[in-house]
Amino acid sequence: MKALEIIRDAGIKTVVLSGRWTDYEARSFDGLQQTIDTLRGQGVRVFVIGQSPQFITDVRKIAFFAKRRNSDDTYWPMAMDPDINNRVRSFTKGATFIDPLKFLCSAGRCPYADAGEFLYFDYGHFSSVGALLAISKYWPVLATDNALAVTK
Repeated sequence: MKALEIIRDAGIKTVVLSGRWTDYEARSFDGLQQTIDTLRGQGVRVFVIGQSPQFITDVRKIAFFAKRRNSDDTYWPMAMDPDINNRVRSFTKGATFIDPLKFLCSAGRCPYADAGEFLYFDYGHFSSVGALLAISKYWPVLATDNALAVTK
């Protein structure tokens, strides 16, 4: 695998693996554990970010329907099995696993907007604002780093 060669040759010491695990599940997660084992064998520290929230449709449509119902609630049910991250986690031995659903959601509902800003630019890909929120939840020490500041 070319990526593993690049990581080895460049002397990279930390790797973050992330994906749309709901798609990978159909093919099995076996390759994930093999990748982690290979990286750990090269002395690399590995983080795996589990499945992030996915919604039934674009968050702008959700906001439209919420507004029509006169609701200010910016939380909406996930359109996926929240247990996906437990299944992913079982293939991440030797890595630090981060479950976005535990950081971002509550009782099967997740925020799609915060302070008037959409956290996603579609049904499940973080916007810049959403990515910064997620990172600040996963790694609080990075949230105070000025390098992460976003200008509007």
